[in-house]
Amino acid sequence: MQKNGDTLSGGLTFENDSILAWIRNTDWAKIGFKNNADSDTDSYMWFETGDNGNEYFKWRSRQSTTTKDLMTLKWDALSVLVKALFSSEVKISTVNALRIFNSSFGAIFRRSEECLHIIPTRENEGENGDIGPLRPFTLNLRTGRISMGHGLDVTGDIFANRFAINSSTGMWIHMRDQNVILGRNAVSTDGAQALLRQDHADRKFMIGGLGNKQFGIYMINNSRTANGTDGQAYMDNNGNWLCGAQVIPGNYGNFDSRYVRDVRLGTRVVQTMQKGVMYEKSGHAITGLGIIGAVDGDDPAVFRPIQKYINGTWYNVVQV
Repeated sequence: MQKNGDTLSGGLTFENDSILAWIRNTDWAKIGFKNNADSDTDSYMWFETGDNGNEYFKWRSRQSTTTKDLMTLKWDALSVLVKALFSSEVKISTVNALRIFNSSFGAIFRRSEECLHIIPTRENEGENGDIGPLRPFTLNLRTGRISMGHGLDVTGDIFANRFAINSSTGMWIHMRDQNVILGRNAVSTDGAQALLRQDHADRKFMIGGLGNKQFGIYMINNSRTANGTDGQAYMDNNGNWLCGAQVIPGNYGNFDSRYVRDVRLGTRVVQTMQKGVMYEKSGHAITGLGIIGAVDGDDPAVFRPIQKYINGTWYNVVQV
């Protein structure tokens, strides 16, 4: 093989630690192979560029007159300019593991102690900026619990074994602003909106309301075609509680102590009447008169007290 260039039709073998080098000015690029013995478990082929540190490796492809850069390797960065496919794990040991970015924003996958975070950069610091102040997504690597710190919008279904709200207590007026289950959009003045619904093959039961007019429990049969409800118990905007059917309590104790359950006439009282005398007994009704001829002192009048039954006790009525 000539010193000033030649074409090689066979293989080229180096039997020692010789290198293949390109030298331009004081810069160089070299290829070599490190192998101390057949038993060497750290044998490798090496590529090297050198001099002032701005030399680097570039992989590129050429089709006709078009050259396309595929990958570059510099002192502090490897840039893959095409799609990269991996058949095994990609392992990253640094705290900031992965950055997805454009010129405006970046999202950094960051491991911090026992948690994995997805943290945005500040605006206009997408490629090189540090993590910003927001913490929208955190995965606890020890417990598996996920925390989201700035709200969550879900367009599909959410399935959960249990649903809990970080609630708080306060005065009555604070209930308007506490953490609760609520419809994202306020109900219109004359529209109906369900807050909770239980589905059944025949009907649906709902907690909801009608605008600013009523709120309560409603039932709508699946067979219904016209607008309306098939059962309801609700409070109106005046604070009245209304029910579309009977109220059937399981315990009548509060009714028994407040309402009259029965009325009767009590034990008879006989009064002999005298001529010219008015006879009246408070809370009593006349149930009989025995008058023979003139009222001359031997004619009886029968009175009975009017009684009401409340909470297991009979009471005489009071005369006004």
